[in-house]
Amino acid sequence: PSNVVPGGPASSPSFFNSMPTTWSGPSMSIDGQRYVIRLGPIDARTVLAELYRLDSNAHPTDLSGAGGGTVTAGQPIWGGGTSLVPNLTFGVFAEGSHDFTCALASGKPYPCTVATMPVTLDRRSYVAMAMTLPAGEDIKSFQGKVSWTDSAGTRHTSL
Repeated sequence: PSNVVPGGPASSPSFFNSMPTTWSGPSMSIDGQRYVIRLGPIDARTVLAELYRLDSNAHPTDLSGAGGGTVTAGQPIWGGGTSLVPNLTFGVFAEGSHDFTCALASGKPYPCTVATMPVTLDRRSYVAMAMTLPAGEDIKSFQGKVSWTDSAGTRHTSL
């Protein structure tokens, strides 16, 4: 996709308090800003996802956006809505997820910008997605839905 930017940061155990982690390949780009999602295991079934912004030297800044859970039954892990980036949310979806769109709860299409990147953990592949609302819109007050299609062609709606 056009929003994938090569050059995600390398894993750094000392930077992340020795917690196993992975940065997979490219970063995501939204409105000229690059982001990556870091995955780490909480336990055998639960994954922690964290959002980082990259500066021009690919140094990460923790945006304090975290979501945890399992990516099962077509449902993603959700996170975001931090004070540092109030108009951004992110999710981690099953491999093959695509065609992300935004709509108000009423179903009316809503303007948002979406970027994706591949990410892996323990040899399992996922799709990370970041979504921003227009400037000035707080994601926490967004009463809307995010839809996507999984690898089997099933359409899902969440949020």
